[in-house]
Amino acid sequence: MKLKDLLAKKTDSLVTIRDDACIYDAATAMVDAGVGSVLVYDKADTLQGILTERDVLKATAKHRETA
Repeated sequence: MKLKDLLAKKTDSLVTIRDDACIYDAATAMVDAGVGSVLVYDKADTLQGILTERDVLKATAKHRETA
């Protein structure tokens, strides 16, 4: 299987979130969109990184009272 074949099965929309959002909001955005990651932008609309399901899981496990 080629990457183009795999990508053809995925949605073409990107899910984004601001870097001042909480982990819960990021997780909710992922679940609602049916994706495993979101692009994280700052207030100047500069890409800061990609937040993945694994990142959410780790952060929640380590800091569950503030997630």
